Amino acid sequence: MYLHDLMVCFLFSASPFTNRIENTRQLVLSETDRSLFVETRAYNKIISTLSEKHYVVIKGNPGDGKTTLAYHAMRRLINNQNKKPLQLFNYNEWTEFVIPDANLAIFIDNLFGEHTVSFDNVTHWSQRFPMIKASVSGGQHSTYVIICIRNDIYNQCQEMIYNEFLNSAMVNISQGTEFELDRNEMESIFFKYIPESKQVLSQAQLTNLLNDVPKLGFLNVVIFTKILQSSRKKVSNFLDNHYIFWNRN
Repeated sequence: MYLHDLMVCFLFSASPFTNRIENTRQLVLSETDRSLFVETRAYNKIISTLSEKHYVVIKGNPGDGKTTLAYHAMRRLINNQNKKPLQLFNYNEWTEFVIPDANLAIFIDNLFGEHTVSFDNVTHWSQRFPMIKASVSGGQHSTYVIICIRNDIYNQCQEMIYNEFLNSAMVNISQGTEFELDRNEMESIFFKYIPESKQVLSQAQLTNLLNDVPKLGFLNVVIFTKILQSSRKKVSNFLDNHYIFWNRN
């Protein structure tokens, strides 16, 4: 126990580690505007999975909101359990920064690659899965881990990985799954970001938007609409022709 305490003190006194903690904390805070947040079924499932297993794997397509949900879950761990947030960018950092019972909340985005599969990442992260599983099995100060992975990346490397570790804590937020954005959630998000749209939009325009815009990247469409909000005419034109815009981009 004494040796472990010394290791924790040394780790937290080391500048690269403390800098990463503070940088991650600031990033999480800057990316989680609570006034714009809607607690979706996917978010609640992520939180319940974290509570049960101390780790969660968020799987989906680009634009589904994986990283946004992860940051909000990280913020909850910071606020409610006083966890120290730490984002890891490569597999070597697991052995560099992580020791048991250091009260960490770890975020790993784009596991195995962002745009294409990195088979080096697949091999080395898979070798660390037993260590990750052991690290989340402690007591009050055990590590919590949030992992995001893209559908296409996951599908390309299924035969190479230890599926049980990922699948047993996976929340799939893709279109067509149980935890995709439903109509009520999309409408709530839309009006959170653009409250004045209740005065700008007709019900027909809103219905058209929610029915026709692919759910893949829905939040990006909401943000784009918000940028246009200074001009009622531009917003109206965009919403009337959003499907043409979407297909061009």
